[in-house]
Amino acid sequence: DFNWDPDSRSTRSGSSMFHYQPEDDVNKVVNLGYRYRNDAIRYDQTTGKWQVGGGDYGTPGTPGYVKDYYKIQQHDFSVIWPVVPQWNAIARWQHDYNRNRTLEAFGGFEYDNCCWKLRLINRYWVNYDEFSQDAPSNEKGDHGIFLQIVLKGLGGVVGNKVETFLDEGIQGYRTREDQAY
Repeated sequence: DFNWDPDSRSTRSGSSMFHYQPEDDVNKVVNLGYRYRNDAIRYDQTTGKWQVGGGDYGTPGTPGYVKDYYKIQQHDFSVIWPVVPQWNAIARWQHDYNRNRTLEAFGGFEYDNCCWKLRLINRYWVNYDEFSQDAPSNEKGDHGIFLQIVLKGLGGVVGNKVETFLDEGIQGYRTREDQAY
């Protein structure tokens, strides 16, 4: 997916994604993606408006200034893979090269048998909004250890937040879960 700008004869943004999930074994999921945006836009705090030109946040030399704030160059890798029978590894790493920082990373294990499922995941994330007009709020990371217990046929008992970030962070997760029951 690429966004071509005929005036500048260049791509303004683009993304590509490799997704592997065989139909005969939906428990195996691998994703590798890359996206970028080179828009020359910036938010002017003085006028309160978006402007073409530059891409910085704030004023050079002042606290909170971020060069090329609205440009992104990110990779995203995620995997769910069987390790031994009934045990799966789950992981994701999303990194922003423009800011040289991890936006989200998690890793953990899942135990799955006929009647119940347990997931234990260690997660770091930034509540990142790429269009935010408040750069400092995008710089705060958070960390958590999440436990989810699912009694099959009854739904999640403990840890429904795990379901949300796995579904949003790993393409193919929902397909895998929908075919599990």
